Amino acid sequence: MKTRAVLGLVAAAGLATAANAQESVTYVITFSECLANTAGTPGNGNGFIDPGEGVRISIRATISPGIGATSTYTPPPPPGSGTIAGLGSMFVDLIGTNLNGGTWSNITRNAAANPGGIAGGGNWALGGQGTGQANGDITAVQAGQFVLPGSTANSLNPIGNIWRGTWNPSDYTSRNASISLVGAAASGGQHSSILIEYGLDGNGDPQYVAKFVSGVFGSTQPFAIQPAPSSLALLGLGGLIAGRRRRR
Repeated sequence: MKTRAVLGLVAAAGLATAANAQESVTYVITFSECLANTAGTPGNGNGFIDPGEGVRISIRATISPGIGATSTYTPPPPPGSGTIAGLGSMFVDLIGTNLNGGTWSNITRNAAANPGGIAGGGNWALGGQGTGQANGDITAVQAGQFVLPGSTANSLNPIGNIWRGTWNPSDYTSRNASISLVGAAASGGQHSSILIEYGLDGNGDPQYVAKFVSGVFGSTQPFAIQPAPSSLALLGLGGLIAGRRRRR
């Protein structure tokens, strides 16, 4: 599905309005050491990214103010105000520092129980999961919900692990690297939306309008990549010392 088409789906819940400083979505990005090309299988736990290991990245999204807070939007549809009902969509890029290439694998999106219906399958699987770049970045990362008629929006807030993926280094030269979140370049500035419940339809079901809001974007702490596991280096040093002792 094209990125612009996804934005159209979100807007289909109601006319999406321009960003307003009153509401925002804060994105926190974290990492953990894992075996390369896995969905988070723990690595050796030495605090470094060694050969054969990767970095498991996770994004958490939090709406502010919280669910149930009053929000305004520009009609149509009337009346121009309602209550925050949940996240509509996120559309971000993950930009690396000192990644030196690498690949992305094992991408998932949060599968928490959802009382509503979401287009595209999976609970937050709205839009594309992202496209890896030669320099190690991943762009056009999307997640969100499209509430089908007669359904109720997922009000989960914050949404932990709304998106996860594993970055697998292409080389393990010694360096510190990090990954930062930014609004997707392809989003045209419309990177975050919330759903506002503004009334009921003829069947008594809630109606929603999507509103684009500002985003607050985080970065990972630096993670250290090293060319060989420290345990192997220590074994090598031990062997060298033992050899010297035998030659004496």
